[in-house]
Amino acid sequence: ANIEYSAGTLMSSVSVGSGVLRDMGQFTITSSGLYIVIVNVTFGSNATGYRQVELSNSSGRASLGQVVQQAASGAATRLQVVTFVTSPMGILVTAKHTAGTDINLTSSYRYIGLKTL
Repeated sequence: ANIEYSAGTLMSSVSVGSGVLRDMGQFTITSSGLYIVIVNVTFGSNATGYRQVELSNSSGRASLGQVVQQAASGAATRLQVVTFVTSPMGILVTAKHTAGTDINLTSSYRYIGLKTL
């Protein structure tokens, strides 16, 4: 097996309304193997409500991992979702918050895997 690594930005900065499920973008793992997938989403500073990030297959029908957390007071809230993937697939990242007002989000991903030859 050989190592495959990829990283990128899904959304550099986007304003998202309260209660809106936002598609942050997707990326694709193209080779068979075992991959650890790490997605980070940073929500702008706002102490109200919760923050949620979910990873799913590209059709949005099968959840691969999710994190929900209460907002941090006085600072940005950063959520990280980590999951394992064993087959080629598109991975969709969605985010949601209940701050009661628009806040900015940024997101990035990386995956590291052992490809099968």
